[in-house]
Amino acid sequence: GRPARQGRHAPGGSVAMPPWLCDDIVTCDNFEYMETSTFATTGGLVWPAARRLVEYFEAVADDIGLSRPGVQIAELGAGTGWLSVALAKNLPNAERIVATEMRAGGALRWLRRNVRANERAGHGESLRRLTTEECDWSTYLGGEPTRSMYGDDDDAPSPATTSATSPRVETETETTEKTYETDDDVESASTLDSTAWDFVVGSDLVYDDAGVAMLPRVFRRLLDNAAN
Repeated sequence: GRPARQGRHAPGGSVAMPPWLCDDIVTCDNFEYMETSTFATTGGLVWPAARRLVEYFEAVADDIGLSRPGVQIAELGAGTGWLSVALAKNLPNAERIVATEMRAGGALRWLRRNVRANERAGHGESLRRLTTEECDWSTYLGGEPTRSMYGDDDDAPSPATTSATSPRVETETETTEKTYETDDDVESASTLDSTAWDFVVGSDLVYDDAGVAMLPRVFRRLLDNAAN
């Protein structure tokens, strides 16, 4: 296995800060992946670049302002959500972390399934600052929403058309009774284009010419919010 993290030094170098805790982050297995999404997505596993990026963030968090109070972070192409969960667990001063994925191919549904698995594993308190949203890069080029061509795109159903076999999430009502909703029912207005993000992060995002063309446009749009 990988060597244990040694932690980082606080400003002044006098006290070692505790190492980031990532080894207990849950990732759903391949059977759940096949139930949830298709090969149109690449988020079926945690890619090494995500782990390397977390190691980098741990080393420089104080220097770059990542650990300061009120920071707002968006992750592009979150896949399993491992990176965003790691940030939420280890950045207690963050105001908000948003993990994003496209809806096509079940990618957003898969992301939400992994986040819920970590909530059930006991990370719920640290994940209160973590939310998930759709981010379809093609729309930032003025194109149509991405289609997986596998016939499994998640066109968000209304509650009246929700399948009884859809993955379900528990939510608390005002009377503390539990209700159950499908992933696609738990939607709120997108905040991506209206938030002044301090950091927009991601790992292993580009693997074809289309991604090369789209990713800079997405970064520019999201970072323009911080400049305005």
